[in-house]
Amino acid sequence: MNPRIERVHASLLRVPLDRRMRAYGSDTVSVLFVRVIDVDGSEGTGFTYTLNEGLESVRTMVDATIGPLTIGTDPEDWDATRNSIARQTRRLGPDAAVPALSAVDIAIWDLRAQRAGLPSSPSSAGAAPRCPCTARDAAAIGCRSTSSSPARSRTWMTG
Repeated sequence: MNPRIERVHASLLRVPLDRRMRAYGSDTVSVLFVRVIDVDGSEGTGFTYTLNEGLESVRTMVDATIGPLTIGTDPEDWDATRNSIARQTRRLGPDAAVPALSAVDIAIWDLRAQRAGLPSSPSSAGAAPRCPCTARDAAAIGCRSTSSSPARSRTWMTG
């Protein structure tokens, strides 16, 4: 039997943005770090972010809803657990529930990678240090487009 999740901890960090990094009228980036800890003490870390305000509601979603639904589960059965949590929170709206579940999801996969002795990041494993990402908030996270046509633009994050 695999060690089950014992604790889920969320912490919030606000970072002022340099004038050159400001986008959409933002002067800060708020980052929510989520740690999942299993009964053996192994730990995985995930995150989500927003520009300016609003991440407190995401932290509350982790602390009050998604975290408690994650505690006691087996990370190796995460796909089924994640789908169950997504079904249970679907009516809570995408603005807090989706980024909260995303941060926990990243933390679980980080924990699973560490347990398997694998790096969390594909670039750490020797893969090409770029991956596709959405154009949403691209300027804020350092994405660049591979096309000059906005309608056909594919965005890549370079690492």
